[in-house]
Amino acid sequence: MGSDDDEFPIDRRLGFLINVGFGWGLTALAAAGTSPGPSAALNVSHVGNAVLHVGWGLKHRRYDPGLVSAVTALLPVGAIGIARALRDPEVSRGSIAAGAAAGLVIAAGMMPSMKLRLHRRRATA
Repeated sequence: MGSDDDEFPIDRRLGFLINVGFGWGLTALAAAGTSPGPSAALNVSHVGNAVLHVGWGLKHRRYDPGLVSAVTALLPVGAIGIARALRDPEVSRGSIAAGAAAGLVIAAGMMPSMKLRLHRRRATA
């Protein structure tokens, strides 16, 4: 077993919040099918998650635990979902845009929040 430092800046508690809170929460909203917005948010956040894992792996030149699932599952599912929504004439472009904006905020906000956690931890160490 490793230490809590092995998983930092995403420890188990934060990983649970991200995956269950955002991931499963958006999935449940998307599955409800009341609006295309949650689906767009979920798909854009999937693509953003893949970009985050690939970028981290390239920057640090080492294996990232989320890299394989991000590239083999999240990236294709997100890209296909976005493409299908854009091709569907019954889907409002406004709903797609709103969902995509929410997904972008989620995906783009993840890295700065992780850097802030790292900065705070270094400041208290």
